[in-house]
Amino acid sequence: MSVTVHEVRIDGLPFEFHQDLADKFSEPVSKLVEIYFSRATGEAVNGQTWSALSDVRFALELASAVGSEMLVYMYGFATQLCLEMNLIKQARGFLDLAWEQTIDDEQLLNEVNLELLDLEDQFGGESWKLQL
Repeated sequence: MSVTVHEVRIDGLPFEFHQDLADKFSEPVSKLVEIYFSRATGEAVNGQTWSALSDVRFALELASAVGSEMLVYMYGFATQLCLEMNLIKQARGFLDLAWEQTIDDEQLLNEVNLELLDLEDQFGGESWKLQL
C-alpha cells in the first residue's frame, strides 16, 4: 500500500514521486518559478547580483521539482551571474546543467545553442581558474 500526502506518493520510486509532484503542483509552482526568476532578473539589472543569484537558485529548485521548461534559461542566467561575480566553478556547473537540458530535445538545443556557446566563450580566459 502506498503512502500519500496530498495525492503524492512519498514512498514510491523517485520517478513516481516526481511525476506525482509535477501532476499535482506544477501550475502553482510554475507561477512561483516565474515570480522568483523575474525578481532575480530585476535584481541583476539593479546590480544586486548576490540577491539575484540567491533568487534564481531558489527558482531552479522549484523548477526542478516540477520539470519546468524554463530550466535551461535559468541555468544560463545563473551561469552569467556567476561569471560576473568570478564564481568560475559554480558558473561551469550551471552551464553544464544547461547543456544537459538540451540532450534529448533537439528543438530546445536549436533555440539556445548560440546563447550557450556565447557563455562557453566567456570561459576561454577564465578556464585556468577551474584548476584552483
